[in-house]
Amino acid sequence: MNLELLRQYCLSLPGCVEDVKYSSDLCFSIGYKIFLGTRLQGPFRTGIRCSPELFAELAEREGIVPMPRLANAGWVRIEKADALNKKEWQDYIR
Repeated sequence: MNLELLRQYCLSLPGCVEDVKYSSDLCFSIGYKIFLGTRLQGPFRTGIRCSPELFAELAEREGIVPMPRLANAGWVRIEKADALNKKEWQDYIR
């Protein structure tokens, strides 16, 4: 997965908007609720919000860790673009 593919998929979701926040993160939201944020520069890091069940499953995978300061809200940080295959990326984002 790369930035452009993430962007294309997120923007295909109904009501999704993108915005740069914190000066370096591209964030995607629906109804003012951010569901994914990714770095525009630097090493690959993307955060997604997920259910408690999915959080536990993803946090056990290599290249995925609980998001610092946001883990309690159900966020994981994906540190390796290949930690998920394309279908998994789409399923987990949706």
